Amino acid sequence: MSQDYSPAALRRATPRPLPAFEIQAMGELVEHSRILAKWTDGPARFFVWLEAAGTVIGPDAFIHKNSVAPEWLGEGSTRRKNPESFPHRTVSQHAKAHAPIVAAIRAAIADGALARAAVAAYTAAEEATEARWRAAHVSRIRHAIEHAADRMQLEGKGQDAHAIRFVALLDPELLIHLANIMQGARA
Repeated sequence: MSQDYSPAALRRATPRPLPAFEIQAMGELVEHSRILAKWTDGPARFFVWLEAAGTVIGPDAFIHKNSVAPEWLGEGSTRRKNPESFPHRTVSQHAKAHAPIVAAIRAAIADGALARAAVAAYTAAEEATEARWRAAHVSRIRHAIEHAADRMQLEGKGQDAHAIRFVALLDPELLIHLANIMQGARA
């Protein structure tokens, strides 16, 4: 019996390397987060929702498949459907084509360390966003105080302007609290 060296036979005989996957959380507590495993393979993005605080793939979970290519090309009157794009699909996690990646994900998530790391990353990103928002908010409040003090200075109310400028030096948390009180008093 002779060996088959055709391209199709070689493709079947050569195992494909597994695509790299990532665990992502959408919540600040492991017990209450939506946690998923996601990966990209060729022209498609895949993800599967995890259960039990990110330590198992549920027996009835589907793999979701989305196109990497944008759905539309062009703008305005030249806008057209992208021929490389395809709509969202759900595929079985038990399909033979997905068995290697599902097995790798199951092995990697079993101890829960990846889920905890994903939740920690989500929490850190949320805290950084909150800190940026607070810093911008404090900056706007201080700018408004300086503007009001300048206006008072022009109106000849120097002592009042000096007192208001002193308020701008408050701790950021106190400044936000004071601004909220003032906003409530206007309503």
